[in-house]
Amino acid sequence: MNSKTLAICDYESGYAKAFAACMGRKKELAFQVYVCDSLSQLHEVMEQTQLHFLFVTADIPLEERKKIRANKIFVFTCTGEENLLENEIEVFKYQSADKILEILYKHSDLKEQGGLFFQNTTSQKNKILGVFSPTSKSACVTYGMSLAQKKRMEGKVLFVPTHSYMANSLFQKEEEKGNLSDVFYFMRQEEADVSVFLATVVSKEADYDFIYPFEMAEDIKGITGEEWRKFVQLILEKSFYEILILDLNEAIADLPELFALCHEIYIPPSSDCYHESLCQRFIEELSVIGIKEVKEKICMT
Repeated sequence: MNSKTLAICDYESGYAKAFAACMGRKKELAFQVYVCDSLSQLHEVMEQTQLHFLFVTADIPLEERKKIRANKIFVFTCTGEENLLENEIEVFKYQSADKILEILYKHSDLKEQGGLFFQNTTSQKNKILGVFSPTSKSACVTYGMSLAQKKRMEGKVLFVPTHSYMANSLFQKEEEKGNLSDVFYFMRQEEADVSVFLATVVSKEADYDFIYPFEMAEDIKGITGEEWRKFVQLILEKSFYEILILDLNEAIADLPELFALCHEIYIPPSSDCYHESLCQRFIEELSVIGIKEVKEKICMT
């Protein structure tokens, strides 16, 4: 699936998130959504990706809006007297989400491309790839990053590192972004909307997206196996990602069940003299508890 990108930039961060939430509750968005509450954040997004649609506040000066790059630019207005550029489309800010979506639909080619929304992206292309090492925690993160780069040609990739110490040292943290703790906290709310939490916590590398790991390594122990399964299901069924790469941490609850969900399991190479025997023991232990097909899934590199 070639997903469209949509950004919402408004100084009222609560409004931007609420607008994204309204669209998400309607149906699952067929967009990769970015929520920004500053011009600097918007410029960061534009450096990372091509924006197909942008909703931006009229509070940003005209001279600054001239520098904005997007295929279609919709400007939130409050009085109807705001000055607009020739390529901008006026949208009254305080109207229903349905009305705003009608304007978006009217000024786009989405009708010819199958509509604005989709309800379920699950297909034969969706894959869960696991990365596990019985001898090196750091190798799981670095190999997962490399695997995400390689798999980008096969579809949209989301990498989820769980070894906090290593991952937090490799990824430069954006202060505005959340982490896995925020994701699971959000999922525990009664009206969890995947389109909103992905928009606010997913970060980007050049070739793939990722979620920052738990800030404290101990936090992973507070997540149940059922919550991990729900997380995987949400990513594959309710988002535009076609490949989910999981850094399989031994501290994950009900870890064998995540192994069973994986389509492929990658074991990074190691110079440790016990590496091969520990890998074999790992396979045997999974077979003993009933996950016998795991041997066919393993990719030794």
